Amino acid sequence: QAATDTIVSAVQTLQHFAEFQASKIALHPSDPRLSPLLATSFLWFLNRWAPAYILPSLYGPSTTPSTILLAWASSERVQQSVAFVLTLCIHYNCYWPHERQVQDNAAALILSLAKRCSKMRLAMVESP
Repeated sequence: QAATDTIVSAVQTLQHFAEFQASKIALHPSDPRLSPLLATSFLWFLNRWAPAYILPSLYGPSTTPSTILLAWASSERVQQSVAFVLTLCIHYNCYWPHERQVQDNAAALILSLAKRCSKMRLAMVESP
């Protein structure tokens, strides 16, 4: 359980950092201190994390079950995570349309979520 809590905390820290950067981009999109490379890194991480951990696929019983697979499986956590990812991508699309790598990674993230499963697509459509 301690390892799961540590991983959840680390992911939440990255999400807060990405959210902080997006809020600064919304205020001052041309501020040279804001980094498109950092945005690309956030999106790269989320593109690998989100499809695997939001609504994870369970492959039957395990002799060593992992609680990490349950961390983002509840309806509330799924909706929160999907809303966060989509809002972040929209911010990057709206405020940094000239940053091609950011745009490409945002699109790839949305596509990877949409390809994940029908429940994920439903969560995406229901996202505020």
